Amino acid sequence: MVLTSVSQSRQYLLDAYLLALSGSTIQLKCPYKVTLSYNLRWDYRKEGSPPVQLSENNSINKSTLSPEVYKRLSLSGNHSTGEYHLNIADVRKSDEGKYECSVSKHLESMQLTVIVGPTAVTIENVTPDNKILGVEGQDMTIKCTAIGGQPQPDVKLLILGSTHIEKQSVQYTFKPHKSMDGSTVTCESVGPTAVTIENVTPDNKILGVEGQDMTIKCTAIGGQPQPDVKLLILGSTHIEKQSVQYTFKPHKSMDGSTVTCESVKPVITTFVPGTLSSEETKSLDVAYQSTGSRPAANMYWFLGHQRIDVTPNSTSQTIHDVSTDTYTVTSNLKYRVDRRYNGQKLICRANNVAGSMETSLTLNVKYAPDVTVENTTFSPTESLRQIHSTLDSNPPVNTCKWRHQSRYGEHIRDLSDTNHILTLPSVSDKKRYQDTGEYVCTAENGIMGINGQLLQTGSGYVVSLASPVITVDNNSTHYGKFGKSTELKVNVYSIPKYSRISWYIGSTHLVSNKYAIKEEPAIVKDVFHGVEVHLNGYRITLTISDLQEDDFTNYTLRLYNIFSQYIQHEVTLEFARAPETPSNFTITSSGESSITVQWIPGYDGGQKQTFYVQYRTSGTNTWMLQEIKTINKIDIHNFHTVSGLQEKTTYELRMYAQNAFNQSQKTDTATTTTQQSVFKDAQTYSNAITGAIAGVVVVLLIACVIIISILVFKKRKGMTQAKKDTGFYENSGFQNVQNGDEYEEVVSKSDTQQEQTSKTYESLGTKDAVDVYDDLDHRKGPQSSKPSVDQYEALSAKDKPNFYEKLENQQGNFRLLRSNNMLDITISNHLPSNS
Repeated sequence: MVLTSVSQSRQYLLDAYLLALSGSTIQLKCPYKVTLSYNLRWDYRKEGSPPVQLSENNSINKSTLSPEVYKRLSLSGNHSTGEYHLNIADVRKSDEGKYECSVSKHLESMQLTVIVGPTAVTIENVTPDNKILGVEGQDMTIKCTAIGGQPQPDVKLLILGSTHIEKQSVQYTFKPHKSMDGSTVTCESVGPTAVTIENVTPDNKILGVEGQDMTIKCTAIGGQPQPDVKLLILGSTHIEKQSVQYTFKPHKSMDGSTVTCESVKPVITTFVPGTLSSEETKSLDVAYQSTGSRPAANMYWFLGHQRIDVTPNSTSQTIHDVSTDTYTVTSNLKYRVDRRYNGQKLICRANNVAGSMETSLTLNVKYAPDVTVENTTFSPTESLRQIHSTLDSNPPVNTCKWRHQSRYGEHIRDLSDTNHILTLPSVSDKKRYQDTGEYVCTAENGIMGINGQLLQTGSGYVVSLASPVITVDNNSTHYGKFGKSTELKVNVYSIPKYSRISWYIGSTHLVSNKYAIKEEPAIVKDVFHGVEVHLNGYRITLTISDLQEDDFTNYTLRLYNIFSQYIQHEVTLEFARAPETPSNFTITSSGESSITVQWIPGYDGGQKQTFYVQYRTSGTNTWMLQEIKTINKIDIHNFHTVSGLQEKTTYELRMYAQNAFNQSQKTDTATTTTQQSVFKDAQTYSNAITGAIAGVVVVLLIACVIIISILVFKKRKGMTQAKKDTGFYENSGFQNVQNGDEYEEVVSKSDTQQEQTSKTYESLGTKDAVDVYDDLDHRKGPQSSKPSVDQYEALSAKDKPNFYEKLENQQGNFRLLRSNNMLDITISNHLPSNS
């Protein structure tokens, strides 16, 4: 017996972000970029093992990785902007694990899982002509196996009208019969079902005899679980699981009737319209519906040419129609797609055991420009110099703003050309080297980028080849000391690098052991299109040992290019010495705590000079030092203020200059005194006057108390002696009496003191009078106030110290004290007579 076999293999879907099919190529994208300070690095980590470095920037690690690994690795992306994405070719199961990209402290990790699909499905014991041999009556086993596959695939064996499904491998044992000869055996992964009607003739008819029972049977081949099958015949519908049949007695009127056998599969209509627009930074939101299925359909979503399964990002809602026993399923997908899927298909598929249907949308993914600028090198003779950029965007854009900057980010110029192909402006041949640098293209199309910016940039580095250039940061004069060694240093910018260096004195080539030539990379400064920038250049040093008189002369540096042409630069070596002593050192002004000096700087001795001011208090030995931080201009007056000094103090000052070799002689010493604080003087006088006034008030109060007490006592005593001595008191006035009465003695003393007080006022000049005594004269009664008034009127302005003239202008609060300025003198003259 001969059985014919048919083998089919199943295709596995994978998620390009998380999964990779064995043998495929996958790209791992790093969201970070290289910076000026940090590189981008890819590492591989497998659980239980130390990390392994795969790459750094554009360099694959070939030192520790085996050729079997590093030959399958590559780096993609826009390297000029610092992008380095890791590509793994011929993905293997051993590549599973965690991959990390990092820039400084920024790290992104991703887990790679490798899906190994079955390489094939086979039927055992198949002959070269695709047959399986068996012996009638003896047990025969048909075994179907999937080769490989991770996870294990389902395998279906279809033989002699029966279906058998198992994981990885399935088999069926039977005793063959000659009637089975030529039967087909099919081994496949589980796929869609088919339906058949039994006893159909080759011309697609079913034969029957009028009046005799006739059975129409419809069977679904395969399907797991069992599918619903529907038979439509003579206007009636019959539905059963896996198989359905209908028995009837045919009549000639039924001749030519149609019999339909079908699975109850979902119905899905096409998307209208057929295009879906979305932006790269936004999630698309799309819904679709399946109707008329039993059982309810399962909805699936697939993305792109590789049919990536994005179903986990969808939700479904099912509604059961009881009248028809069918289901309507609505599926809603929310998913963010990037620019890779622009123009590709989004597929919606409805599937149940009866079958499947699918429809698709074409995606219009809008995204901001991805700007790439080509690195370019121009020859010295190239006339048309253009820089090309690529602007990958949707909607498309072909214009950008160009700017030119140094390698170190210093802005040089903005260019007026806005075409995505930049044509450099024409410059003279000698200035073409200034076109070297980074050219940045900035573009936008109204769509927000994944970096959150509308404006997107890309840059490329342009090199304009030229002869060596002596940069602007060089000094034409150098200095040295007799008998010592010195170095002549020259900074150079050169792309391509010069080919030879030579030093000369006149026409004499310097080659003896007295001279040593050294070159080293250095960051130099030059002017590019009017802007000073930093460049990667070279520093050439000529060391001259044991300097003698003849060595202080002119030296010539020659730099040769690859065409044996050269440029030259002259350097003068002069004898270095201490700077000259500053001249015209004088004091211009002094304040309460500062002194300002001026001077004229002299020759700096061939090196940068710094000035120092020394100062001390007169009569002391210790000099204080202040360094002058300001820029010193030669041959004109420079000024500096020494601060933090004490008021009303005499200071001595001098200065000197100093360079790297030595210091100058010190200037002659200048002397000045700081001023006294005006406010402090005023406060001192104010305190003295306030104290004097307080003293006068106290004395006056005491005097008033004494006088009042005497008057009261006198009055009481007088009343006691009134009757005895009436006549005497009327004639005595203020004359002394000899009755020995204590009261009379007090009166006599009081009168004598008043006469002395009167005489004292007369002896005082006009400067000694004070207004406050007017009130006191009135309270004393018998005393006359006229002499005091006359003396107060005689006060003149000349008796007022000059200090108060200033005080009137500066501090108005003291004006009220002007008429009392001599109170202290009046009291000092008055107190002895009252003691």
